[in-house]
Amino acid sequence: MPAADGSYAHLHALRAQRLAVKNYLHALQDFKAALALENAPQEEQVVETVDVAHILTRREREVLKLIASGKSSKEIARHLGIAFRTVSCHRYRLQTKLNAHKAADLTRAAMLMGLMEL
Repeated sequence: MPAADGSYAHLHALRAQRLAVKNYLHALQDFKAALALENAPQEEQVVETVDVAHILTRREREVLKLIASGKSSKEIARHLGIAFRTVSCHRYRLQTKLNAHKAADLTRAAMLMGLMEL
């Protein structure tokens, strides 16, 4: 319901608050993943030691599987019905969480996690 002056400031404030909470939860998730990698023994800081169920979201696992199958970010966006920018964000988070910065490293990680077979 608009204020007396006809503005929708309260609705904008609620949207901004929801966005801030969402961003905060994502930051906490990223922080938790970083702690899990940091606390792993130095010689075992590879994907095998990370419990994927706690670190990757369902959508990140979907994107990782599609990356490993050789699809480009544009193809993944079209396949999942999401924006290219969203796929880019998922890819960035996967690279950060798994410490894998090339498509080949992400493919290896997907294979180690059992998301795909040879």
